[in-house]
Amino acid sequence: MMVSGLSWGIYTILGKDSTNALHHTTDNFVKSTLFLIIFYLLFISKTHISQEGILLAVTSGGITSALGYTLWYQILPKIQMMTSGVIQLIVPPIAIFLSVLLLGEVLTSTLLVSTVMILGGIFIALIRKKGKI
Repeated sequence: MMVSGLSWGIYTILGKDSTNALHHTTDNFVKSTLFLIIFYLLFISKTHISQEGILLAVTSGGITSALGYTLWYQILPKIQMMTSGVIQLIVPPIAIFLSVLLLGEVLTSTLLVSTVMILGGIFIALIRKKGKI
């Protein structure tokens, strides 16, 4: 998770100066395909590929992620870095809410407390930004 968070932070910083969100996102996805090929070749004996798996990977990874990243790169130059950091914090509560609503995940006390803490942190950041604290 730390590497993922760090990577997203770097991705965001690099995207701050993006002038063509679609081009930059396409370029990033093409580059990531090279890693996909390398890892596939390294682990070919342990890899199982199905048509359903390919369809799900292309849909969730290739299409929806690409749309999300393109939108993010489109918005990013128009907002402050602090705002982008606060916006990113809303993703886990949204994922928790949707997983409970759509996938039937159990809303545990741990999930509830962590969601409240994240939303509380966002609230504090927004109020502090307005200079009320």
